[in-house]
Amino acid sequence: MFSTISELINHHEEIGTKFFDKDTMKYWGTEIHGDIINRGSNQFFITSEYSFDGTARLFTVRKIAGDKISTEWGFQDYDSLADARESLNNWEDKKKKENQKIMNDELNDYRESRER
Repeated sequence: MFSTISELINHHEEIGTKFFDKDTMKYWGTEIHGDIINRGSNQFFITSEYSFDGTARLFTVRKIAGDKISTEWGFQDYDSLADARESLNNWEDKKKKENQKIMNDELNDYRESRER
């Protein structure tokens, strides 16, 4: 686990990934907002990038998983930094709902297969 965003960036520079590469960040207009946010055993940070038409700056929640960085929920899902932070504040509830939906879908699929 990483203690700071600087530690995360240094690690990714050492292993040669392009996520924090200056040219990559310039291309996307990426800015990092704040430091690492811990939620349980998970770590996140928030970025913003220009919208595809260049008219707005939109925010994305990123999840850190070892050497990988993934987009949590959706790329540029949030209109404001406050919305992205609020989403992280409700992360555990969101995950529970997602897991419950998956379990319900699987149960419904099982029931339908038994009825055939």
